[in-house]
Amino acid sequence: MSMLLQIKLTHAFALAVKHLIRRLNASKDCRVGQYGGKKCEKTMQLWYDFFQNYGTHVVTRIILGNKGSDRASDSTNANLKLNATKKVDIKANVEYTDEQKQADSNIHTEINFDMLGGQLDNEHERGNFTAKWPKSTAISPMPIKIELTPFSIVFEALGYKRHYHKALKCYAKSGKGKS
Repeated sequence: MSMLLQIKLTHAFALAVKHLIRRLNASKDCRVGQYGGKKCEKTMQLWYDFFQNYGTHVVTRIILGNKGSDRASDSTNANLKLNATKKVDIKANVEYTDEQKQADSNIHTEINFDMLGGQLDNEHERGNFTAKWPKSTAISPMPIKIELTPFSIVFEALGYKRHYHKALKCYAKSGKGKS
C-alpha cells in the first residue's frame, strides 16, 4: 500500500491542492524550470501561500507518552579569580583556608526534574514531582516523538513532484518560511 493511501487528507487540504494545481495549469507563462525567476512571481506566490497555510510536511506517525528527567547544573560566581600559579605551602594543604570557604560559598548547585505530559495539581509547578503525576499521563500524554513526511508524496501522485521540490527550494531560499 502506498504512503498516499495511508494518509487521510482533510477536505480543506484536498481542495487547496486541487485549487493550486488548477492555478498552476492556468499559468502558461511559467514553467517549472523558470521557478524563482521574474516570469514566475505569481506562481511562486501561489506556492508560498500554500506553504504558509499548510506547511511543507505532514505528521505521519506520532508516539504519545510521558517523560521525566533529572537535570543538575553547577554555577560559579563570576567574581572568582583563577590563579594560574600557586605557591606550595604545607600549611595551606592541611587547613581549610578562608579563600577556599569563600570559593565554595560561590558555587551553586541546582537540580531540576522536568516532566513532559500529564497534569499537575494547582499547588505544584512544573518541575515538582507528585505521586499523582504518573497516573495523569494516561489521560494527558505528550507527543514525545513524531515522524514527518514531506508533501511531495501528495504532489508525486498528481504528477507535480518536481514542481513541489523546485517551489520548496525557492521558498527556503526566499526566507519567507521563517517564523
